[in-house]
Amino acid sequence: MDLFLQLFITGILVGSIYALVALGWTLIYKCSGVLNLAMGELTLIGAYVCLTFYHWGIPFILALIFTLVVGFALGLLTRTSLPPANGWRASIKCDYGDRGTLFFSSKGL
Repeated sequence: MDLFLQLFITGILVGSIYALVALGWTLIYKCSGVLNLAMGELTLIGAYVCLTFYHWGIPFILALIFTLVVGFALGLLTRTSLPPANGWRASIKCDYGDRGTLFFSSKGL
């Protein structure tokens, strides 16, 4: 019974992570109209950052909060240092131009 309960809880947690990643893909696609292929890589980077903080001896909740801070900082760095593809900005509606360029620039990010 203990094994069943452990597997059940693990399945719920893994399924929740998959659901969050799917919601992130859906949100990005609906907002920008471009499938962002870097979403999985960014999720994996966040998991590795959290794991690194945890291995340094930081409690898990603090490691999770520090991971959010690092992700926010990297997002700001990316937003300010990289020029938008085809004049695209998330805050204004405009003509997207060539969708292939946006698709492959999301893959390369």
